[in-house]
Amino acid sequence: MNAPTYTAENTSRTITVQDIKIHYHEAGTGSEVLVLLHGTGPGASSWGNFRGNLPDLAADFRVLAIDMPHYGESDKPATNLMNAAWYATVVVDVLDALGIKTAHFLGNSVGGSVALEIALARPELIDRLILMGTAGSLPMFAPLPTEGAKNIVDFYESGDPTPEKMERFVRGMLFDQSLVTPEFVKVRYEAAIVPELLVHRELNIGWMHTLWRRVADVHHKTLLVYGRDDRVVPWDSSLILLRLMPNADLHVFSRSGHWTQLERAGEFNQLVRTFLRSPA
Repeated sequence: MNAPTYTAENTSRTITVQDIKIHYHEAGTGSEVLVLLHGTGPGASSWGNFRGNLPDLAADFRVLAIDMPHYGESDKPATNLMNAAWYATVVVDVLDALGIKTAHFLGNSVGGSVALEIALARPELIDRLILMGTAGSLPMFAPLPTEGAKNIVDFYESGDPTPEKMERFVRGMLFDQSLVTPEFVKVRYEAAIVPELLVHRELNIGWMHTLWRRVADVHHKTLLVYGRDDRVVPWDSSLILLRLMPNADLHVFSRSGHWTQLERAGEFNQLVRTFLRSPA
């Protein structure tokens, strides 16, 4: 029997929590749930982050890729842009509304930070964690702010979100510059300049310098995944997490930036599958 074909359209779902419409993609019928949480750069969405992963991983898991507030097709409130702790409450409410008692979580960048917030607030909801280029720690060697962080702040807070700034942001996310096509930049730019988002001129990012202080309380089996060439959250940010988290392992991909799941999709998917199937 042929495997199902999953598209952005046929996996699209919506649910309302906290009086906010939340959009997500759902695929697969496995007994274990895998929640995918995207990063929060301008124009981000769950399908944009995980289009190369969801169809493959759905062969083994029931996969939910959630558009957090302000992103994708979810509602875009006037407050709390990039507020990881609040996003965590929204994701928890989505899972509660869907009747999901426990799930694996895979988070990219701020999505990984949201997963950590859930692990701290509702540890019983999480089985295993995969944290990819997760924000909230501090690099051991790279200077702050990073190139990628400056590009994100400039795009949102300058009041002048141009296509050129979007291209600069996208190029800073990737090692393989051949992936930066005009269509890629255009889609991200158009998603980032909807009127509801242009009201945001200050970002809620102070937590990024303190989240690492709480991770010793996260006891879940965890895989840290970083790109060696990440210019947004440098790979050496993982070292503090690796030292403090009692059940964390680390995998670093060479020739890969902040979007390892895109640049090394096949290997990344296999790494995820192997980790989630490994003995407790």
